[in-house]
Amino acid sequence: MFKKLMEIMRKGDLVDQAIAETGEMFTNAKTVFVEAVATLKENRDSSFDIYKLDQKINQGETAIRRKLLENMAMNPRQDIVASLVLTSIIIDIERIGDYSKNIYELRKLCTKKSPSIDQELIKQAEFLAGQFDAISKVFGIGDMHVGQQLMDRLDPIRKSFDKYISDVVNKSGIEVADAVVNALFARYLKRVGAHLENVASSAANPFDKIGFYKKEPID
Repeated sequence: MFKKLMEIMRKGDLVDQAIAETGEMFTNAKTVFVEAVATLKENRDSSFDIYKLDQKINQGETAIRRKLLENMAMNPRQDIVASLVLTSIIIDIERIGDYSKNIYELRKLCTKKSPSIDQELIKQAEFLAGQFDAISKVFGIGDMHVGQQLMDRLDPIRKSFDKYISDVVNKSGIEVADAVVNALFARYLKRVGAHLENVASSAANPFDKIGFYKKEPID
């Protein structure tokens, strides 16, 4: 469905621009996420203005919505489901930017000493970073099988983060600051993973089930 919808949408100049800008939003979201994780891993400040790039992501969402609205106003007979799909995608991308910004801010919570970050969480974060490129390809090919494979890969992460948070909360001998930072880090990673899965679901699922995971054979 996603591939057919994109073919329909590419017939209009405004939506063609919107698709290109969505790709740029996704690239920027990946940049913010990777850099935010790196600042925690390497205990350093960002090498660029994360807030400024996150603001650019937000501005991209507004611009894309405007283009989609204009396109539907000028082409009322055109399939509006395609525009709704793209609107859903840009919402998820914008949220990835927000949670990435939250990750960057974790270091600032500890004023007395740098937080001790669990390396297992860093590994999970780097795994998520590796999924951005795979998901971006879905925009180009619209392959539902690829979308389902990505969802299958991302969905189990949610449960692993829930278990981690529970373990940290109930763990003895850990400093309060470290427990809070790592629990929040896990929570933010869980949300980034969920929004990545939502983007992947736009290729695998019909419109009414975008954002929902259900493992089932694809005909």
